[in-house]
Amino acid sequence: MDKWKHLIMPVVESSISPMTWEEVKAKPIVLFEGKESVLLALPNELLGRKMLLIWVAAGNLSEVSDLIAKCEEYAKKHFEGVCYVGRKGWIKTHGFKEIAVIGVKGF
Repeated sequence: MDKWKHLIMPVVESSISPMTWEEVKAKPIVLFEGKESVLLALPNELLGRKMLLIWVAAGNLSEVSDLIAKCEEYAKKHFEGVCYVGRKGWIKTHGFKEIAVIGVKGF
């Protein structure tokens, strides 16, 4: 996974839950790799169902789309579904149904 650090860390550092590289590597990550892209997914639970959460997707957009398809195929065998938290454009582009919105208020 270290070879993808240059793509992963900018996404993680600008996310709603930034963390160090050591913290990223300590997660129970399911890794999907392309030639120029990477997708990190985490086992999770949503609405009482065993889900695979797409956590980080970075690199070439069309290749990331292929990695999402691979993630979905993997999830069909091991989980009850796939979920994604991120920008609305990504959700719609990749066929996810919007079920929640995350609100942030700064103090």
